[in-house]
Amino acid sequence: MPSLISDSQKASLQAVFTDIHDTFKRSLKAFKEGKKVVLSSNPGYSHVYGQRPLGNIAYEKQERTIEARVFYLKSQQEKEALTPAAQGDLTIEQANAHVRLKVTPEDFEFLSTAERIVLDTHTYLISSTEMPHGLFGSGFYTIFLRRTS
Repeated sequence: MPSLISDSQKASLQAVFTDIHDTFKRSLKAFKEGKKVVLSSNPGYSHVYGQRPLGNIAYEKQERTIEARVFYLKSQQEKEALTPAAQGDLTIEQANAHVRLKVTPEDFEFLSTAERIVLDTHTYLISSTEMPHGLFGSGFYTIFLRRTS
């Protein structure tokens, strides 16, 4: 089916939304559980009995700086911004949400599996499923966070 909007017009409109994101984005830190890495092994280690130490073990730190548009939810009216039908489809727990983030798909890949998120010296956890949105496809993702500290 032919489109009334050309591909070049779609690209220029999408660029406007990317510029808006670049203008209002803020940095936050996302952390994942560290990966266990064996630096050197001990040939006398018994995997059955575990009697001798395995060797030198280190944990790879997995953290990333995420660029996101941040919106602090202040009132119950803002927390209920979505219709009840959309809340049911997306399984969003907005009653406990305190922050809404909008991120790019690249940052979302890391953020979706993060253990904790640090923003303005407070720790948050993800409290919703992702909501992809965009003008001509999913150019950004929205996630709600719940404050833990």
